[in-house]
Formats: sequence, structure tokens, C-alpha cells
Amino acid sequence: MWVGAGRRQAGSHSHGAGGDFEASMRSRLDLRWSIPKGLRRLHRPFHGADGQATVELAIVLLVLTTMVFGSLEIGRGLNTWVIVTQAAREGARAAAARCSVDPACVIDVETRITESLAGLATPAAARWTLAPGPYQAGNGVTVSVEYDVAPVVPLITAMIPGGVMTVRGETTMRLE
Repeated sequence: MWVGAGRRQAGSHSHGAGGDFEASMRSRLDLRWSIPKGLRRLHRPFHGADGQATVELAIVLLVLTTMVFGSLEIGRGLNTWVIVTQAAREGARAAAARCSVDPACVIDVETRITESLAGLATPAAARWTLAPGPYQAGNGVTVSVEYDVAPVVPLITAMIPGGVMTVRGETTMRLE
């Protein structure tokens, strides 16, 4: 109730629809303390939530880091595949242009493949094959290149059978 010039009388609070706030709070507190101690212990809604949140965070972070590093390893594998496929193309192109004229073209093919593999970590570890002749104009010549990619992340290595991915590129071109 309002009295005089904006002053209230002591003990006359009105909140909302005219209820007595202090009385309602007292009744709520009385209900809380009327629960037996054994049940009060069971009724704690956030008891142990800190430990649970830590465990959940650890699980979520493990999954997220596995996904991030797995994506990076997939990117490395795709990059290696592009380089190996390009090396096979370059080798087949060199073979198609020269092998019908010069049967000793293997050195030229090897040089082109080695130059194309320069983007790999260890280009000398790549294996390549040139299909045997006859190298006559109009026939096809096939060059294949293989390279083993070992993942950098140990967790990803454990997920791959054998721990190594073999990337292969093969190209066939017609001899000129």
C-alpha cells in the first residue's frame, strides 16, 4: 500500500497479484526442510556433475581430434594420389612419345617419373613399372607407379590395417 508522498508502510509489501512474498518463501523453505535427510541426499540434482562433465568433455575431445587428424591424413593421402597419378601420366607420355622410336627409352621414362614425384616426402621409395614391349606405333604402353603412405598420427595408424596405405596410379597411352 502506498501512503503519503511515495513512502510505504513497514511490512506491507505487495508483489504481483497481491500475494505475500515473504510468507510464500517461508513456506517453500519449510517444505525443503521437511524432506528427511536421507531423501535430501538423493535429491541433489547436480551432485557429481563436475566429474561427469569432465568425462563427457574427454570423450567428445577424443572424437573431435580423431576427426580432425583423420581429415588431415585423408588430405595427405589424396595429395599423394594426385602426385602418383601425375607421375604415371608423365611416364606414359614419355613412353608414348619415344619408345616406338628408341627401345632404350626406359631411362627417359624413369627421369620423367622421378621429376614428377618430387612433391613426395621420399620420392625414391616409389615403385614404378613400364609394361614390356613390343613398342610399335599404335600399340598401348602402360606405366604404373606405387607409393606407400604411412600416417603421421599414431591413432590413425592403428585404424589402418597394416599401418600403411598403398597409393597407385596407372596410365595407358598409345605409342606415336
